[in-house]
Amino acid sequence: MLERKYFPCFSTRAFEFMAYSRCSNSVKDSILPVITLTRQKLAESFSDTFDLVSDAAEGRPIILDFDTTPRVVTSAEEAAAIRRQKAAKREALDGKKPRERTEKELARYAELRRRTEQFNAHLRGFLEPRHGAAAWIAMAGAHSGVVPVVRLTSMEAVNGQIAVANQNIYPVAFRIDPENPEEVAMAGAGIAALHNPGSSYLLLDSGFVRNRASSSAAATEAALQQLKNSAGEAFGVSRKVVISGSFPASSLRELPRLLQMEERLHHDSISGSWSVEYGDHASLPKKSNRKGGNGWFPHVDLTLDRHWRVELEERNSDPTGYVRCAKKTVNSDDWKRRTQCWGTSVIEEVSAGTTTIDKTKFVVPGPWIAVRANQHISRHAAYK
Repeated sequence: MLERKYFPCFSTRAFEFMAYSRCSNSVKDSILPVITLTRQKLAESFSDTFDLVSDAAEGRPIILDFDTTPRVVTSAEEAAAIRRQKAAKREALDGKKPRERTEKELARYAELRRRTEQFNAHLRGFLEPRHGAAAWIAMAGAHSGVVPVVRLTSMEAVNGQIAVANQNIYPVAFRIDPENPEEVAMAGAGIAALHNPGSSYLLLDSGFVRNRASSSAAATEAALQQLKNSAGEAFGVSRKVVISGSFPASSLRELPRLLQMEERLHHDSISGSWSVEYGDHASLPKKSNRKGGNGWFPHVDLTLDRHWRVELEERNSDPTGYVRCAKKTVNSDDWKRRTQCWGTSVIEEVSAGTTTIDKTKFVVPGPWIAVRANQHISRHAAYK
């Protein structure tokens, strides 16, 4: 019987991936992460991201997906128009006329555009309807320990990917939205066509389930039944993982200071009837397209078994609040229940007044995502 694992989902965005890279070896040994590749800085392909993940995993098995969003490319004309608009606003405010861009600066911007266009071309290669998805399986599966996620875009694309997996004896994973019947159907047909379905994974990812854990669980159970009916014996030998998340993307100001993990409720409901393993979004909030906003409230989060303890100050965008929140967290009764890990060590250091640790400044929200997620992954790695 295979050892049960914990399946945390995160991407290679800086602070999400920092949470994983700072995990201890024993934690990394106890999990099977589902990692979404994103572009690294000015890279022209996912090659640098593969190296980043490989270095952190150190040969351990990982499940890999990739971000399908192309990067925005601003033409020289559009960039010039934006600069003129900004310059006009500045001139209206302080009367200073803008300087012209130097040839060196113009050449640099042109190179940045070229790199972004090249990355988008690389990405389009994987998104090409007929052969792109198969090329993704061929590239990712060739890396030792990597289990690529099958793209569920069309049955033609699925068949091409399964053909590559069967030819090379690659294990694959199917990341399915349980509330998308087309994805469920394609995954069922895909896993049934595998020569070695026992090395495959069915990842039923319900996304953000706060305030809808019950209805989402019902949809997931219906998807599991559909997969069982369509995949037959392959369903029985594959590994089934239920995934969800419930950490809010809001400021947390209006929410309880002891915040329940509804992903645990979601899994509990399903595991009563189905043999499924546990996965989640590692305390990462739901992705949002919202830009800007009205600031943020400093808060330090302590990850417990089934709750987050949130220490928050209602001082809008106050970077000094993190030291006070960390100090209150360390002095709380719940601190005795903490997980010993990099994340809690950061809280301890900040509580003593240190806000720069290993060249990272813990005075804005971004780095605290890593602190919370690292605690979450480290704590849930102990669940079996």
